[in-house]
Parts: sequence; structure tokens; C-alpha cells
Amino acid sequence: MTKENKTELVDDFLKFVSSSRGQAIAKEMKYIPGAEAEEEYTASGIKGTIKVAGSTSVTPLMEKLQEDYKSLNPDVTFEMQSNGSSQGIKAAIDGSYDIGMSSRELNEEEAASLKRHVLAIDGIAVILNKNNPISDLSSEEITEIYTGKITSWRQVK
Repeated sequence: MTKENKTELVDDFLKFVSSSRGQAIAKEMKYIPGAEAEEEYTASGIKGTIKVAGSTSVTPLMEKLQEDYKSLNPDVTFEMQSNGSSQGIKAAIDGSYDIGMSSRELNEEEAASLKRHVLAIDGIAVILNKNNPISDLSSEEITEIYTGKITSWRQVK
């Protein structure tokens, strides 16, 4: 995600990410492409630095996208912090970073301050210990576990 008033450089990088080339990278890395691939990207010869912070699960994809983008635009550098979705969102809101990576949805307050750009969708697997008697969890139960509404296995139906 970015602020609404992003720079020309950030806009160019996001065009690359949304291009058929950028979305092919997402697919190659086993992410679910996040957008209908737009037309092919044409290198702009732009220069500058893009600061990116956030989600650890999005970082491998972002690193690959940055590498490929730099091969087309060698005068662009990236500063990258892999410090979690909440930190990426905060950094994008306060303007200390150009792009905030998140593997979670924005809450209402965050969404009011940022523009959402879907690079790709990552999959999260829920794995239980083989000795756990629970063999099936609903999406609702998983949500309740992660939000703290369910705090004991005895609460799972």
C-alpha cells in the first residue's frame, strides 16, 4: 500500500508489478497473482530510491520483483525492511517508507490513509500437532483463535 500522493518512481514500480512480467514472477514464486496482468511493462530509465517495509511473508516476492525491476531500470535502488505487516502499514501511513507490504487486510482507519495495491496473495497454512484431537477447523474458528476469542481447544466445536 502507498499514500495517495505517491512519487513517479513508486508509480512506475507499481506499473511493473501489475504488468504481465511482474505477475508472472508472482505466479512463478507460487503466490496467487493479485491482479489481472496489465500490458507489458516498458522500462522508463527512471532514477531514485524506493523505500519498502513490512510483511515477512511478502518479502521474498518483493525481493524478486525488485531484482527484475532493477535489471530494467539499473539506476533505481531499494531500501527494504522486513519487519511485519503492521510495521509496513505504519511506515506507509507516516511516510517514512514509500511502500508498506501487508499480508493482512487494512482496518478502516488504515484504509482511510492508504491506497491498496494487490501484488499477489500468499497462502497461510494452519498446521496442528498430530496428537491434537481436533482434525477440522472452520474459517470462523481460525479467525476466532487468531483474534483471541477462542483461547482453549475446549472452545472448539
